[in-house]
Amino acid sequence: MQTTGLNGERYFVTFIDQMSGRVSIALLPSKDGAFTAFKDYRARAEKSSGREIKTFRSDGEGEYRNREFEKDLPDAGIQHTVSPPYTPAQNGLAEWMNRNIMENTRCILEDSRLGKELWGYAVLNVAHIHNQLPSRSHSNLSPLQHWTGKLPEIGHLRVFGSPI
Repeated sequence: MQTTGLNGERYFVTFIDQMSGRVSIALLPSKDGAFTAFKDYRARAEKSSGREIKTFRSDGEGEYRNREFEKDLPDAGIQHTVSPPYTPAQNGLAEWMNRNIMENTRCILEDSRLGKELWGYAVLNVAHIHNQLPSRSHSNLSPLQHWTGKLPEIGHLRVFGSPI
């Protein structure tokens, strides 16, 4: 990002579960934090789903092609599929999601007239909203519902199901 976020973040990394469509985002001060963000994501995802990550797909950029990733992924039994660098068409889902996140983030910040330094919070909210909305590609279940087996809830209200 051109503008540094409130907590010094300049980048975000997106993790997408292809089975459910669930999106998780980590805000990073530098690209060097991608491995730590992945380890945190992996721990949370495997604990909450009760399943292990089997494949990690990434572009060929340097933040995913380092000693930490190259040692940790095989040790954990995770296959690392890498698309060639600078070939966004090879990594379509992630590219589409990142573009969608950025377009929605810009809309939120513009519409709310908030400062650009709040981009990180807007990005996290876009992911949260995405995870709550039903998806035609997942039998009209929301990514969160597909992930947890439960209807999304807003406070004490249930959405997309029984009457409010």
